[in-house]
Amino acid sequence: TKLYELGTTAWTDVSRGASYTLGADDRWSFIQYADATLAATPSSVIQRSVSGAFADVAGSPMAKMIESSQGFAVAFNTSAFPDEWHCSAYLNDADWTLSVSNQCVKGRLIGGSGPITAARRFGDNIVAYKSGTMFVGTYVGAPEVWRWSQVSNDIGCVGQDAVVDTVVGHVFVGRDNVYVYDGTTPRPIATGTIRKWLFDDMAGSSQYKTICLWDRPRHLVWIYYASAGGTGAVNR
Repeated sequence: TKLYELGTTAWTDVSRGASYTLGADDRWSFIQYADATLAATPSSVIQRSVSGAFADVAGSPMAKMIESSQGFAVAFNTSAFPDEWHCSAYLNDADWTLSVSNQCVKGRLIGGSGPITAARRFGDNIVAYKSGTMFVGTYVGAPEVWRWSQVSNDIGCVGQDAVVDTVVGHVFVGRDNVYVYDGTTPRPIATGTIRKWLFDDMAGSSQYKTICLWDRPRHLVWIYYASAGGTGAVNR
């Protein structure tokens, strides 16, 4: 129901005036756009803070994920369509009024079935994932603005936090393996015994809850997931 900012010794409530109401499995997605922090969740319009409390961004979509690249904030899996993307105006993260003149546009990724499950910046591009499909978005200018190319029709990402951007590219958890994407072709890296152990131990119905973290000092990717036979909570 609230957003908090961690100070030196305490948490400060930086929510908007009205409380938030998230669904049981909803999470927040945060990005930094210049000096503004943007936050997205499926049950609220995008939130924005430059200093202090967050506030609604007028006209912005309700979306599961948000990313930024090439002077745009881009929302994914909106309340209108789960396969939709919607970008802000160029160089204006607070303007979401559709117009080709300011390059604020939206579209749908209809290749492959299901919703957009994750999205991460990749250099100047953005990679959008479904559970079994991957797309790379490239900025091409008006009127199209973002052009999406399908990278795979068999490999995708299980959840919005199951992908991290590392020095070797994106590392992400798919339905049946762990993959690395370096800008060419997604490549499986959990093979043989490791793959069998991980996916035997992971609860298939709760794969979407998986969380990956990039440990930069140690060059490690940590994978947290719900175990098979457990309560469905992320506990491994």
